Amino acid sequence: MQRYDQYIGLIVALVALIVAIYAVVTQPKPYQPPPTASANVKLVDRVVVDMPGTYTVNLGWIYIKDAPAVVQLAANYSYTWFLLDGVRYGNPAQAVLQPGNHTVSAIIAVYGNGTKINIDYKVVG
Repeated sequence: MQRYDQYIGLIVALVALIVAIYAVVTQPKPYQPPPTASANVKLVDRVVVDMPGTYTVNLGWIYIKDAPAVVQLAANYSYTWFLLDGVRYGNPAQAVLQPGNHTVSAIIAVYGNGTKINIDYKVVG
């Protein structure tokens, strides 16, 4: 009878060990906030076009680090379209950019001499 008591004790200890391991493995992980995006921006904020015509103007680049970010671009001139990595957007433009370097250009259709265009940009999150 004493031998059976030892086996039962061993089985109970094994079950307790399995339950403890299961509890540790299934324990929820501590809260980790999602990474926040950071951005380095090198864009011109003003373009002056001297002669009428349609021009593609390189505005610069945006580098996004750690997480995707929403970028907003707007110009004070109606005939402006934005190119983000070669993808055409209207005016104003809003795009979600993944981490990495992104080129920014504008297509501008000018109908008068000496047209001044102001460009506003925001990285909103």
